[in-house]
Amino acid sequence: MEAIPASKRDMLAQKAEQRTTSAITFQDFVNVVSSFFYVHFILIFSCMYTFVLFIKLNLFKVRSSYLLNMFES
Repeated sequence: MEAIPASKRDMLAQKAEQRTTSAITFQDFVNVVSSFFYVHFILIFSCMYTFVLFIKLNLFKVRSSYLLNMFES
C-alpha cells in the first residue's frame, strides 16, 4: 500500500479543521484523490494540446516556405 503524499495529508488536515464532526469520511478522502487526478488530467491535456498546435504551426511554416521556394525557382 502506498503512503499518503504530504499535499494530500495537508488537504485532509485542513478539511478536518473545518469540520464540525470529529471524523473524516471515506468520501472526503476519495474527493481529495479525484480532484488531485482531475487537475493533473487537465494540465496534461492542455500541455498536449499546446504541443500539437506548436507542431502543426511549424509544419505549416515548413510547407509554406517550401512552396514559396518552388514558385521562386
